[in-house]
Amino acid sequence: MAVDVLEPATRFDSGVVRWRQKWYRLHRVYEEDAEALRESAPDRRTFLLETGANQVVPVPGYRGEGAPLSRRGRFRGDEL
Repeated sequence: MAVDVLEPATRFDSGVVRWRQKWYRLHRVYEEDAEALRESAPDRRTFLLETGANQVVPVPGYRGEGAPLSRRGRFRGDEL
């Protein structure tokens, strides 16, 4: 994700955009580190799940569509 701000410009400047009848140049003020963001994604984190034997085991990754009871940890043999 990135954040840009609009700076006034003339129509003849390079890399300009038009918004509300005026010309602007985009100036990047913030950009997230894509690799750090990817490493913090749910499918990269380790989750603690309770087994049927009432033991808590760490499970890497995460899958699910968001519906109730549809989320599960990813089995180790399920990795790509």
